[in-house]
Amino acid sequence: MILDLFRTSSPTDLILTLFTRLFTCALILPLHEFAHAWCAYKLGDDTAQREGRMTINPIAHIDPMGMLCMLVVGLGWAKPVPVNPYRFDKKHTIRGGSALTSAAGPLSNFIAAFVMMILFQIFTCLESTRVQWAEYAMTGEINAAYVTFYIMQLFIQINIHLALFNLLPIPPLDGSAIFAFFFGNKFIGFMNRNQQIVSVIFMIAILSGVLSVPLGFVGDFIYTGFRLATSWIPMILG
Repeated sequence: MILDLFRTSSPTDLILTLFTRLFTCALILPLHEFAHAWCAYKLGDDTAQREGRMTINPIAHIDPMGMLCMLVVGLGWAKPVPVNPYRFDKKHTIRGGSALTSAAGPLSNFIAAFVMMILFQIFTCLESTRVQWAEYAMTGEINAAYVTFYIMQLFIQINIHLALFNLLPIPPLDGSAIFAFFFGNKFIGFMNRNQQIVSVIFMIAILSGVLSVPLGFVGDFIYTGFRLATSWIPMILG
């Protein structure tokens, strides 16, 4: 995974990849954290709101190391939103509310990817897009259609992979709270006993690219599903 950035087919693709990842840092990572804060607020916990974290302003959320990993590896993180599960309203248990709050972040990434897929399908139907794409196919010269295609597709893929990445059951990722809700004390106890070892193995897996294969496989499956779910758009627009 860490080498993917440097295996792009051209310098132009490298620049587009970096630009899209930077755009993701500035927009999608804050959106992810905002979703956590908003969900917690709806459940009765206003901790994130009081600390100025219920916003999509990237300055409030960006983590330097997470941003660097996002640019180089394609997977990164923002500063975790503070959540106090003891402030959830009485209708929700601590574990249940924590699971819902945690799930809100990955869900926001899936929604962002699906919305971009809709825009992508519309974009492919435009006459100007078809003309420019035909010109690129014949000449190989980079044009606006190629740049837009590249950025849109990468944006979708990054969001899907970010959602899947955060659903991994490893603290402090969102999946750990979700798994704790379903598997309870056994899961929590295992993670508490082995947290340091798990964290080291996890970081090695990220930096070495070991996670690329499973995340890529599942991500491609979801990407294909989103394309099929929006395939009616080209049919309608011709």
